[in-house]
Amino acid sequence: MYKIKTAISLLVLSCFFIACKKDTATVITEEKEIKFNLPYNFVLEDLYRPSIHEQGSWVALAQGDGNIMYASDQYGKIYRFKTPKEGDTLNSNNVHPLDFEIGEAHGLLWAFNSLYVAVNKKWDDEVPDEQENGSGVYKITDTDNDGELDKVEMLLKLKGAGEHGGAIVSFFPLMGKKSILLPEIIL
Repeated sequence: MYKIKTAISLLVLSCFFIACKKDTATVITEEKEIKFNLPYNFVLEDLYRPSIHEQGSWVALAQGDGNIMYASDQYGKIYRFKTPKEGDTLNSNNVHPLDFEIGEAHGLLWAFNSLYVAVNKKWDDEVPDEQENGSGVYKITDTDNDGELDKVEMLLKLKGAGEHGGAIVSFFPLMGKKSILLPEIIL
C-alpha cells in the first residue's frame, strides 16, 4: 500500500510540474516596425540587421581602405564587410568576424592604415594583461600588406567596463571635465 501511495504521489507531482512548466521556446514571426523621423527628402535604407544573424548590436562603425567597413558588437566581436552597392543590401555570408580575441568595442576609427579600437571589457585579474584585451585603446594593423588585419597592439590600458567606458576614438584633441577622468599617461 505504501508503494502505491508513493507512486501516485510522484505521478501527481510530476503532472503538476509538467503542467506548470513555462514554454521558453517562443518563436517571433513578426518584427516590430521601426519608425524614424527623417529630414525632408532624406532617405533611409535598411541594409542589414546584425541581431537577426546572431551578431549582436553594432554600436560602432569605421570605414577602412577601399570599400571595407568594420563594425563592433557591443558585447561581442568586431566584424568586417564590403560596403554594398547603392540599392543593394548586405548578405550575412559577406560579414566576417576578425580573427582576434578582441571585441566589446564601443569606438572604432580607421586612420594611418590601422584600425583603432576603444574596448569596454572588464579585465580578468586571473589572466596576465598580455593574454587578454580588456578596457583600453588598441591598434590593429596589417603587417604583411595582404589586406587582412593581423596584429593587435594595446596603446592605452583603461579601468572600468560597460557602456559608459571609453567610446570615442578620433583625430581631435581630448578635453576633460569634472566627470571625465583622463588616464595618467595622458596627463
